Amino acid sequence: MNQRPESTTNQQLSSPLRTIPTRPSRPWARIPSPVTSLVGRDADIETILSLLRDPEVRHITLSGPGGVGKTRLAIEAAKASPGHFADGVAFVSLAVIHAENHFSRTVAAALGLIERPGEDPAEAVEHLLAQKRFLLVLDNFEHLIGAASQVTRWLQACQSLTVLVTSRASLRSTGEHLITLAPLATTSAGHPLDRPGASPAPAVRLFVDRAASVAPGFRLTDTNHDAVTAICTRLDGLPLAIELAAARMQHLSPQALLDRLDRRLPLLTGGPADQPPRLQTLQNAIGWSYDLLTPVEQDHLRKIGVFVGGFTLEAAEALCNNGSELLDIIGALVSKSLIWRDQTSEQDCRYQMLETVREFALDRLEESGELVSLRTAHAMYFVQLAEQADEAIWGGPNHVYWLDRLEAELPNLRAGLSWLETTGDDTGLIRLAAALGGLWRFRSHRIEGREWLTKALALGGHAAPAARATALVKVTTIDWDLSGSPRTDYLLEAIQIRRTLGDDRGVGRAFLNLSTIAASCGDVDASARLAAEARTHSERAGDLTGLARVQLDAGRSAVTRGNPCEARERLQESLALYRQDGFQFGMSNVLVTLGNLEFDLGNNAAATDHFRECLELWPTTQSKECLVDCLVGTACLAWRYRRAKDAAMLLGAAKSLSAQLGYVMPPAQTERVNQAIGECPSLQSMEDFATSLSDGASWPLDQMRAVASQLLAEMSLASAGARKRPNGLTSRELDVVQLLAKGKSNREIAQTLFVSQNTVISHVRHVMAKIELDSRAAVAAWAVRNGLD
Repeated sequence: MNQRPESTTNQQLSSPLRTIPTRPSRPWARIPSPVTSLVGRDADIETILSLLRDPEVRHITLSGPGGVGKTRLAIEAAKASPGHFADGVAFVSLAVIHAENHFSRTVAAALGLIERPGEDPAEAVEHLLAQKRFLLVLDNFEHLIGAASQVTRWLQACQSLTVLVTSRASLRSTGEHLITLAPLATTSAGHPLDRPGASPAPAVRLFVDRAASVAPGFRLTDTNHDAVTAICTRLDGLPLAIELAAARMQHLSPQALLDRLDRRLPLLTGGPADQPPRLQTLQNAIGWSYDLLTPVEQDHLRKIGVFVGGFTLEAAEALCNNGSELLDIIGALVSKSLIWRDQTSEQDCRYQMLETVREFALDRLEESGELVSLRTAHAMYFVQLAEQADEAIWGGPNHVYWLDRLEAELPNLRAGLSWLETTGDDTGLIRLAAALGGLWRFRSHRIEGREWLTKALALGGHAAPAARATALVKVTTIDWDLSGSPRTDYLLEAIQIRRTLGDDRGVGRAFLNLSTIAASCGDVDASARLAAEARTHSERAGDLTGLARVQLDAGRSAVTRGNPCEARERLQESLALYRQDGFQFGMSNVLVTLGNLEFDLGNNAAATDHFRECLELWPTTQSKECLVDCLVGTACLAWRYRRAKDAAMLLGAAKSLSAQLGYVMPPAQTERVNQAIGECPSLQSMEDFATSLSDGASWPLDQMRAVASQLLAEMSLASAGARKRPNGLTSRELDVVQLLAKGKSNREIAQTLFVSQNTVISHVRHVMAKIELDSRAAVAAWAVRNGLD
């Protein structure tokens, strides 16, 4: 063999063996020297080097999708580690061979060994490396997985050998340390939008570096920044895709390229001619992985391409109809770096796919003639999922689970809605749009939801009367939230449909909406009659949430009529029913209403407690409209406590959030704000007031809640001296009593007060001793009698 190892061909490898000497007759294959810089992989390099320095780690596999930069990273790590491997480093490219029986011969040739008849090249490699402290880099192993056992044998026989492998699939060998490379980050840490002025994200830096090499003078500017960031995001941060896209800067602007990225694969071509064909186009890079799949794995990859934004095992089972084998097939696709497990999903086992891979899968699905049937099946699966979730979302303890689940599936739900509209499936469209009413409302997608519901109702959907009735009620509710001008004719039609269907729960809910509308119009008598109808149907259906809502509306009506004692009683009854039902959205609404009532009555401490509990529910409910109301209530309290700047910032945050949501605060709340401002000395100037409003308007949601919570805690301390302390109870014991009255367990009290459960138990014992009672229930009843709840 006179050729250099890099030029070895399959034909030459299949020639008769010659004896392989124990010493190489020429230098082994050197590490390639790339002519471009490595961008954005400092942390990955350090991880690999730390493993290479560890004597207990002798087999490392760099895995990841095609084009993620495995080879490039392995080269950089190998170049940085010769000092650790006294006897040398060799780089072996395996892409040129296509049969596992050529593997050992290729490695032997790369190590400079000459073949001789009758001797095994694998044994010759073993004999050569047996006593050497050596690093062997095996590049592009994915198509030779069957040869993994030979790598293990070399490692067992050669105690100082370390192997660094790049492969789109794990070798699944004993002792393998798998490093799965992620695409480059498309946004900078701490800068979600990666705005100009921030240090560019790794993906953006790579794009700019490669673009400058084909278009001298190209740089990141305020003008092209957003387009470049969007390009990198659309390309999933995949280095190969970014490099192919950046090459287009020779004749396109970033915005022109972005406008053409609806179809990525036809555009991302023209890679360097000195690269292997699989790296010259993104289509080839993904096709290389696809061709290595079994026919069954290819079939499943095509089908799961219809999912948008990820999918669960349950969803994949519904579309692939291969339940017993699906888990193994999904595992194979994960191990071959075509999909990955979403580690951020805490509820369900969820998987993600690069958009470039998804586009490839959809192209294959269309070629197979299955695209239409699979997209229809996809839409109908999510119709059924949404309908399953709908009833739980509007009451009971499981509403947050189902809302979180639908929120995670929002890209799939939108795709389903669009497909049903495109195909003219009016029944499917109204079923899905209606069943998503809770998601539209409780997770602040009201404007989008109203558009879909209005569209679905206009198209008809009379073949699904239950869905039509639901859509009529939901669009009326959302209209009420957004504009205060609901369609009572929609509610009357919904009641008629639901009576025909014998749906007492649905009839009761529709009457509740009519009662609320009548009350807002000042027709107290009509509101009372409609509320009585709602109560009758809710009791018949055993609808605790409906009954709680009856009491909530009655409490609000009492506030309007100027009867605060009745209002407090009805609202507390409503809160108790919501607690019994476990419906935290309802609890939040009542707590805000109670907070405003106590504020109006001058009971600052009680108002503070209600707003604090409401904010405690925010991480669970994620109700942005309720957060607006709570921020405004807290701002009003802050003015009363002479915290004018804090109050102005909270008001700015609330106004900004409500504008984003299209949410109109009730007139009473606006009057409350104006009155609170009037009672408090203003900031030093109108300019200071405007500045504070502007500062608050820029806060993210978590900061809004954190600032409000901290302010309420400080105001609670300020009013602690004014709190009633019967029987010599301390301030902390009063906190415990109030939480006992709300039905909280020791664990929940401990979490709320940031103390241990043992501390809570001790407080409860002291309270019982001081008020001479012997049970938690008796303490809770005593608290209510003494107005401490």
